[in-house]
Amino acid sequence: MKLITGNSLDARRLNTVIQLALWPGLALFCIFFAALMGSKSSGEVSTALGSFIGGLVGGALAAYAAFVAVKTTLEAQAIADANRRAHEIAAIRLALHTEVGMIATVCIREFEDWRALRSGAEKNPSTARLPPLSIYNSVCGNVGRLTRAEIVPLIKFAGTLHDIEIVAAKMAVQSTTQSANDQKTIALLLSSACGYAAEFCEVVPGIPDAHLDQPFIRRLKEAYQVMESARDRTPP
Repeated sequence: MKLITGNSLDARRLNTVIQLALWPGLALFCIFFAALMGSKSSGEVSTALGSFIGGLVGGALAAYAAFVAVKTTLEAQAIADANRRAHEIAAIRLALHTEVGMIATVCIREFEDWRALRSGAEKNPSTARLPPLSIYNSVCGNVGRLTRAEIVPLIKFAGTLHDIEIVAAKMAVQSTTQSANDQKTIALLLSSACGYAAEFCEVVPGIPDAHLDQPFIRRLKEAYQVMESARDRTPP
């Protein structure tokens, strides 16, 4: 006997309670039927019928009370689970927003330094190797719980940091002097990372005092836009 459709644990629990409440009613009906068959007078029939109706009403009230109690418990549990998930995703958003913002602070400083290099000047490529995305790596299994507007720039930001790491490591082992093209590549990647960080920080909801981040986000956008012409000419 299945009264409620669905494969959830809550639905199965509710079905079990309802079935347990219905079985006594079925047993009572069988007892009533047996007593009715053995009755020899109308008085006995009336007594049996009254007992059956009273038992049926009592069983129905007990079944309804059990149903309401379980339903209330399951609804409260569903609300608690929803609140817990909301708190979890809010904590993940805040942690990622903080990490991306901190790394973007280093990123924009490095971009300005690399972009300001004059012909023949060199800079230690290890400075372009930004801190790792520790929080992002630890919660990457939950990134899918974010919105698409958050996920896309976050993944682009992480990918660009990886590209910077590769280029900087390659430059560090070169025996020749740094070329202008290498320096421009580093500056271009840092500029792109600034843009992706700005996009992510701007769309993350529920950040306390988010309006205070707007000047910093504008700086990141400017760092991205200042290299827009070079980015357009960069081969894919």
